[in-house]
Amino acid sequence: MENQVPKRIYDAAIAVIGSVMIDPSVSGDVFAAMRPSDFLAPTYRTIFEAEQQLFLAGKPIDPVAVSAIIGDEYRPVIMDVMELTPTAANCMEYVRLLKQETRLHRLRMLGDKLANAATLDEAASVLEQAGQLSASSTGMTALSLQDGFARFCERQAQPVSYIHFGFSGIDQLVYAELGDYVLLGARPSTGKTMLALQVAAYLSQTYRVGFFSLETKDDKLIDRSMAHLFGMNYGKIKRHALDAADWHMIAAQKGRLSQSNLEIIQATGRTAEEIASFARYKRYQVVIVDYIQIVRTAHKGYSRENDVASISNTLANFARDHKVMVLALAQLTRDQEDQKSKTVRAPTLASFRESGSLEQDADIAMLMYLSEPDNRASDRVLRLAKNKEGQVGKVMLAFHGDKQTFTERVIDDNTFRHVSDKPPEVGKPDTWQDVSLAQIPFPRFQQGGKHAQN
Repeated sequence: MENQVPKRIYDAAIAVIGSVMIDPSVSGDVFAAMRPSDFLAPTYRTIFEAEQQLFLAGKPIDPVAVSAIIGDEYRPVIMDVMELTPTAANCMEYVRLLKQETRLHRLRMLGDKLANAATLDEAASVLEQAGQLSASSTGMTALSLQDGFARFCERQAQPVSYIHFGFSGIDQLVYAELGDYVLLGARPSTGKTMLALQVAAYLSQTYRVGFFSLETKDDKLIDRSMAHLFGMNYGKIKRHALDAADWHMIAAQKGRLSQSNLEIIQATGRTAEEIASFARYKRYQVVIVDYIQIVRTAHKGYSRENDVASISNTLANFARDHKVMVLALAQLTRDQEDQKSKTVRAPTLASFRESGSLEQDADIAMLMYLSEPDNRASDRVLRLAKNKEGQVGKVMLAFHGDKQTFTERVIDDNTFRHVSDKPPEVGKPDTWQDVSLAQIPFPRFQQGGKHAQN
């Protein structure tokens, strides 16, 4: 069959596997779109599988590494591939062409089999294969209730582990998993970036986390992260006024950084498609985008609302298709005053700025706002406003700007803790104790990077 394959399919296959070795940045997109079965030629299929193995192992993809896996007998073919692929600029077009032409070639082969079928049963079998091949091109699959029940039983027999955000009042309500699309909405200057960095540091102890910043410089985010991780005074960091005691504390706790799998990416001016592509290349399991309304759109719509909706839809699809949890930060509309009571209304899902589709796309939506609208140092209310797989509720977070840290308020001993085994009561603001910031001990760290309970 290989001798009957049109030359354009060979050319497209060469361009795809060659592009991955020339420009590693395209590998995430290629391996997300291609499967070994898309290669008709066994030789090129073997090379692609070796590239895929290196990618999944996080190793460089080059001719030497590929040859080491599949053998030196492939080296002449690999060198020919490199020579015939001068650029990876059109790689994804070659991916599209290869998949399309491969499917068309297989349908033609089935057509020949159908024309030569000796019996009705043989012809029916060929037609069934053609139908399956055509259906696979849509990317949709069908699952019967009986097969679904079998999978259900298998899942129930397996231990379960959900993603925790580091705040027990929220963690005991949500069943977050890789593949979920999560929104964190807050009004300007409320502290959503600070909260997102804290969540990123917590998650990075377990997952590979990419923090895509579209507004704040990476050095500033590093400064904030150091203040949070080491419990240091943020003002001293900004003034470059760390003393010997500070450096001694850093040296004593520096090992905590080795437990983190967090990377900060300067993504100003990037599109949602570019963010998703880079995240696939880096194999992030959790992607944090700060923030969604300033992500650039690849194709301008006829309104800003449609632009934001398109960005949100791209990120949501990326999360679900590639089993990556995406946490997207979003701006909420400014405070709205109730004219009758002269009080500021708390934000709702309808408060997401510039797009109503944000709340529709999200699996989980959290809203953060000041407990005292006129006091920037007041506690933050973190409200779980949408939760497809669990309950809604809210927790109170104490704001420590000097340490770039939020701690969760608990009510059993009039103290604050970052992580509590005993979840706070939710939905009853009048039960929270009034504790001054001077009474709040900063949480200590235990081995493993988690905060110790006070």
